[in-house]
Amino acid sequence: MSVVKLSDKEKEIVLQSLNAILKGGFLEGEFHSRLGIDQEQLEQVVVAYPNLDDLDDSSTVALAINNCLNEVCHGINFSPKQWSQWFEVRRSDVEEVYRKWSAS
Repeated sequence: MSVVKLSDKEKEIVLQSLNAILKGGFLEGEFHSRLGIDQEQLEQVVVAYPNLDDLDDSSTVALAINNCLNEVCHGINFSPKQWSQWFEVRRSDVEEVYRKWSAS
């Protein structure tokens, strides 16, 4: 699925996930090894968001979205305080958006 097909709320959830990974310091020293992209590449995705072409699964954009959502859903153990700092929704909402986006 392309982000273009997501609802505005779902797009916001993706953006919150991208920002949490980019700015939260959760992957300090492991950024590239866990995401497959560097911080500058992720920053470019965030700046361009949501006007992105994520249809090619091997593109930097698709990699950024997939791997950031994966880290948020399955990789990083957020404390409740950290979660509320970055997200306005429940973890299950992020998981649902991840399932929807990755299903295509």
